[in-house]
Amino acid sequence: MTKITNLKGVYGPTLIPIKTNGEVDYQKMKQYYDYLINSKINGLMIFGSVGEFTSFSLEERKKIADRALRIIDGRVPTIVNCTSTVFNECKELAKEAVLSGADFISLLPPYYTLLSYDALIKYIEEFCHSIDSPIILYNVPFSAKNEITPQMMYELVKEKKITNIVGIKDASDNPFHLSHMLDICRKNKLAMFVAMEYVLLPMIILGASGSISPITNIVPNKMVELYESIKNKKYEKALDIYFKIILPLVDAVYYSKNFPAAIKEIMRLLGIDIGTVRKPLTPIDYQSLRIIKIKLKEAKLL
Repeated sequence: MTKITNLKGVYGPTLIPIKTNGEVDYQKMKQYYDYLINSKINGLMIFGSVGEFTSFSLEERKKIADRALRIIDGRVPTIVNCTSTVFNECKELAKEAVLSGADFISLLPPYYTLLSYDALIKYIEEFCHSIDSPIILYNVPFSAKNEITPQMMYELVKEKKITNIVGIKDASDNPFHLSHMLDICRKNKLAMFVAMEYVLLPMIILGASGSISPITNIVPNKMVELYESIKNKKYEKALDIYFKIILPLVDAVYYSKNFPAAIKEIMRLLGIDIGTVRKPLTPIDYQSLRIIKIKLKEAKLL
C-alpha cells in the first residue's frame, strides 16, 4: 500500500483511449501512460470525469481499471474512482480495484438524484466502512449536483471518526468553499487536491496538496513545473507558465462542454493520438476546434 504521505503534487486524471468502434485501445493506453509517467507527474487517477466512467458498464470498468493498474505497475501512486448510480456497484468496483492494486479509492456523491445532508453523510459513511482502504472523496458539484461541503468533511472525519478518509479531490470553483475545505483538511492532516486550473495558484500557495486537473494530460511537464515553482516560491515563473500556457489551454478545453473530446483533439494536434470518445460523447465540433487551434497558437504549442 502506497504511503499516504505520497498524496501531494501533480496527479493526472487519465483519459481512456477509444477506437472508432467504441472498444478500448490498450496498446495506446500503455503508450499514453508511459508518456504521463515519464513527465515526472506524482500519480494517476483512473475514471475521473475525463475518463468517461459513465459510458462504461460495470464489467468494462473492472476490466479497464485492472488493465490500467497492470500497465502502471506501481510506478506512481494510483487513485481509482469507483462511483456509480448503483451503491452496491460502488462497493464492488472498490473491492475489485483494491485487488488489482489501486493505492487509493475515490467516491463521488450520487449524481442525478439529490440527497439530503444526512442522507449523503450516511451514504459516504457506509461506503467507507465497506472497504479497508484509504479513500479520497471526490467533489464535483456542477456534475453530481450533491456537494460535499466543508461541514460534511468535518463531520465525517471528526464526529463520525472515519479513519480511512485521507483526502478529497475538490472540483469546486468557489473560493469560499475551497478555503474552508482546505482549513478542515489542514487541521485534520488530510490531502486536498484542486481540480479547476484557474484556482490552482492561490490554493497551492494556501497549502493545498496538489492538483488533479484535466490540463495535466496536455502539458504534464508544465503542470509539474508550475507546481514546483509555487512550492519553491518562484512566483514570477509560476505566473509566466500559468498565463502563457495553462490559461489558453483552459480556454481551449472548457469552451466546449465536451471536454474529454476537446482534450483528446488537442493531444492529437500535438502529436499524441489516444483515439476518440465513447457515446454518448461525440468528437469535437467545428467551432470548438477553431477555438482550440487559436488557443494552441496563443500558447505557442501549435
